[in-house]
Amino acid sequence: MEFTRRRRRRPARRSSQRGSSGAGRAVIAMLMLAGIVYLVSASAAGTWLAEKVMAPAFEALSSLGREQEKLDAPEAEDVQQVSLSTAPSSRSEDIALPALRCYTLQMGVFSSAENAQKQSEALKSQGAGGYILQDGDRYRVLAAGYALESEAKEVKDRLVSEGMDCTVYAIEAPGATFRVSAEEGQLEQAESGFSALYRAQEAMTQAAIAFDRDGQSISDGQAAVQQIQQDLEQQMAALAAYGDSAPAIASLLACKGEFTAVLSPLVQSGASTHTDFAAALKYAQLAMTHSYEKMVMALTS
Repeated sequence: MEFTRRRRRRPARRSSQRGSSGAGRAVIAMLMLAGIVYLVSASAAGTWLAEKVMAPAFEALSSLGREQEKLDAPEAEDVQQVSLSTAPSSRSEDIALPALRCYTLQMGVFSSAENAQKQSEALKSQGAGGYILQDGDRYRVLAAGYALESEAKEVKDRLVSEGMDCTVYAIEAPGATFRVSAEEGQLEQAESGFSALYRAQEAMTQAAIAFDRDGQSISDGQAAVQQIQQDLEQQMAALAAYGDSAPAIASLLACKGEFTAVLSPLVQSGASTHTDFAAALKYAQLAMTHSYEKMVMALTS
């Protein structure tokens, strides 16, 4: 009531508020129009109004949003250039090097490489990977890797409940985009090659988990690894011809060589126990994950 009396004592203020009142009425009118459209939308008139009046208005707003997205998009120079052909028939296409995130069980962090190695050997004797990831002047000892954080946390919680000290450590590679100039067939080969390493790491993660979960035999595990290696070779074979001319391709091929270095011994493994082969599988999966991370970080730095 006091606020009302003050307004009555100052009639001159009413004229200064007419503009804002008019704007308020306009907003209310728009809301009423929207309400009318909603109420009659089931009728022919309502359908026409929605299609002819409201839809173009919403389309205009969407266009403004898209224009803003263009302004917010990364600059073209953020996309790295790779040229496989300068022929007149060549064209350019953006090809992604996939981002990767692997959740690992970290069983210890050491300042001494010798102590890390002791922990690694102890883990391998129990069927764990025992991979040592050097991080500056620290040595992280990892037991296994998982695609999902929930999976890693579930195993971590179980180990902690059994008195084992461990935590979840994520190995992450951000991914990158390359603008590849090549002819049609070359572009298809490049796209397959750029994602082959990611697919091999992903398949290896599943193979290591399935070996333990399903109680597979060593020959079953070797067959799975051999298939992963064959797929990797096939998908990246065409890129070998461009390694000298494109640094990015050379990096991919070097990483593929590191993958092969840990996959080949598994195919020919003379492991006599399920525990030994399980440890070797997990070690190889973690090594491949770390290799991929290092390659992507080098390409994007």
